[in-house]
Amino acid sequence: MDFDFRKLLYTIIAFAILILIGKIFIVLVPLFVILGVTIYIVVTVKRLIREKKDKKSDVSSMESYDDTHFFDDDDFSGEIIDVEYEQSDED
Repeated sequence: MDFDFRKLLYTIIAFAILILIGKIFIVLVPLFVILGVTIYIVVTVKRLIREKKDKKSDVSSMESYDDTHFFDDDDFSGEIIDVEYEQSDED
């Protein structure tokens, strides 16, 4: 009779643990979903802000690039320099 009581006690404890784990799972899953959606929104907004900032930076750098002249018209006098190269005969 002691064996049956012990078996019944173990069965009740196992069901209690399963119910407790189930309740914790039911409570935590919505919290994890809300946390995941919040993190996704924050990361997406940060990425959009960074892309907008980079795009603005690229446009301003292109404007400054266009304003910068690497070659002035004064640099070229129009003269052609003729350079003669000597061939070496190595026979």
